[in-house]
Amino acid sequence: MKIGGIDISFRVKQGVPITEFVLHALRAFWPDYIFQNADEAELRENDDPTLWLYDTASTEFFVYRDREAAESWKKNGGIPENQNLMLHFLIDSDSSVPTVAVQFTMVVGELTGDVENFIQDLKRSLRRGATIPSNAVAV
Repeated sequence: MKIGGIDISFRVKQGVPITEFVLHALRAFWPDYIFQNADEAELRENDDPTLWLYDTASTEFFVYRDREAAESWKKNGGIPENQNLMLHFLIDSDSSVPTVAVQFTMVVGELTGDVENFIQDLKRSLRRGATIPSNAVAV
């Protein structure tokens, strides 16, 4: 599957649960998002308890705007109409190199105003290392 897109990378303090922050932030951006671990074919709804129990440790994953977007990506790949219907996230997990920060990369199709706002909100949350409300986890 050809993904393409624009890479946005920045450093995040070691120990911040990046994937959890991303998934919580996505609820406001794409309320019906679908999650896919890069190592699996299975798609998970954002209210699926197994997503919150197992996949928050993922270091590479895709998030689709909704079920229709996920199906379109599966059928058609990275055609122009799909470019802003999926986000690709990568977290550098090289634990062999001691560091105080990890590299976080988000790949987007195009930097629209909504995408830029999402990125800025996510960056602010990650930099603060703000806590995620305990009642925000869907289990």
